[in-house]
Amino acid sequence: MKWNDACVVVAENIAGSHEEFVSMMNEKAKALKLKNTHFVNCTGLHDKNHYTCAKDLSTMAAYLLQIGGKKLLAVTSLYDSYVREKTKQKFWLVNTNKLLKQYPGVDGLKTGFTKEAGYCIVTTCKKKDLRLIGVVMNEDKPQTRNEDMKGLLNFGFSKYQQVKLYQKGEVIDTVKVKDMVEQKINVVSHKNLYYLSEKTNQEKFKKKIVFDSLQLPINQNKSIGKLILYNKDKAVASYPLYSEINVKKMNFLDKLLRVYKSLI
Repeated sequence: MKWNDACVVVAENIAGSHEEFVSMMNEKAKALKLKNTHFVNCTGLHDKNHYTCAKDLSTMAAYLLQIGGKKLLAVTSLYDSYVREKTKQKFWLVNTNKLLKQYPGVDGLKTGFTKEAGYCIVTTCKKKDLRLIGVVMNEDKPQTRNEDMKGLLNFGFSKYQQVKLYQKGEVIDTVKVKDMVEQKINVVSHKNLYYLSEKTNQEKFKKKIVFDSLQLPINQNKSIGKLILYNKDKAVASYPLYSEINVKKMNFLDKLLRVYKSLI
């Protein structure tokens, strides 16, 4: 048992009670479509009705990385550090995730152990543009757990690659907008767009752009549509798209200008 009291304190602070927090956990599991997960407590201690699987754990990890990003990894990537450093009760804490020093690129996420579940780990590792998430469960000792995870990561990095679709800010398409002076706006992404592909099998993806119902004004920080990637008629990825610029509603002079441009 480690930090279980802290888990309960955090749960009570967020939800008012441990029981209500567990209810929130199960609601989130349902929202994430975790089909083989059910929570009974916030600590992870054994209960026959408290369970999950490797696939669901990887989905949870991906979600945490999506919402936590750099802040989360800034903590999980620390191998050792002082805790409560600015108090009289500071102490030195060493991370149980030894892969942080054993496998280049590993920067998280969580180890765990109970007698019933064995030694478990959820790992994330990034090399170049590719980030992998690995899950190993029910090992008899931490050394075996770590070696199996290394093998899993080796397999993933040897087999898959990230292929860049578009650069951040690159014009992906143009779209007509009613009641706009220039009538067309450039459509971009706010980040580099990639898709996952096997190194030995370059799949051919079809791209489709779907726009929302566009009305002025348009905020360049609000999505106006999405780019959908298809593999054999199955949607495999979706990316939000944005206007390159802010577009205001036309006033009377703007409308006169557009009429003038149409006549010359």
